Amino acid sequence: DWTPGATDQAGSLNIESFGKLMCGKRLRGGTLLWTDQDAHLATYLGLPFVYGIERIGENCGVISRGAAVVADTRAMWMGNRRFYAFDGVLRELSCEVHDGVFGDFNYSQQSKVTAHHEPQFSECWWFYPCAASTENDRAVVYNYAENTWAMHEIARLSATPRGVFNNPIMADSSGYLWDHEVGYLYSGDTPYAESAPYEIGEGDQIMKVKRLIADEKTGGDVSVTFKVSDWPNMSELSYGPYTLSNPVSVRFAARKARLRIDGVAATGWRWGAPRVEVLTGGRRG
Repeated sequence: DWTPGATDQAGSLNIESFGKLMCGKRLRGGTLLWTDQDAHLATYLGLPFVYGIERIGENCGVISRGAAVVADTRAMWMGNRRFYAFDGVLRELSCEVHDGVFGDFNYSQQSKVTAHHEPQFSECWWFYPCAASTENDRAVVYNYAENTWAMHEIARLSATPRGVFNNPIMADSSGYLWDHEVGYLYSGDTPYAESAPYEIGEGDQIMKVKRLIADEKTGGDVSVTFKVSDWPNMSELSYGPYTLSNPVSVRFAARKARLRIDGVAATGWRWGAPRVEVLTGGRRG
């Protein structure tokens, strides 16, 4: 019976918000409702009011209708230049790749942003378009178990977790469905990983790097390149790629350096915690 009356639970509720209602998802203890301006929690009260709605945060709206996910008691979503989480308390997520994401973002296509929860790896993925693209061609990933962030160059519109399938399935803008986390074929691409910059102290010391002791599953599956610079706006210099053995002789000096690992074999390569022999230089470079 959809007609409101004294003997049924039909009716309506107003959300006290200046924003536009975007989406809603169930989580343990209630239903989260997002507008483009704020977030609200609807909880069951029983008769006569049935449901009650409480605003849990302002200026934390969701960026698109598909940009929120729920993992048991936790909700995570992409907002306007921010990421948020709610597990009974609303908080902004500290994002280490914030500038990389929102500094290269096509806001005219923000309605295409979608989120994907991958419980196998405790990860939340957001697919979004970079500034030069009209379709999703980037992904930012938050591992809520390890509290770490990563970015990917990958063209996917949406995804579904394993569930009844053996692997996650993702869709692209050409209408293809992709079976993920299986095999080592990368459509002609080379898988790689890059670290954030390493510095000594506040970057006022010169690092003199002499040797690298790799930590890989099988020797020779990956190559390593160091990208170094002395100043924040300086073009990076590259040293490598180095074919790995233990130890690897590398020689360069810089204020900061970051590491890039490229997969050179179609195998399930793994990279752990390498060790680098570093001597500290003076404050003047």
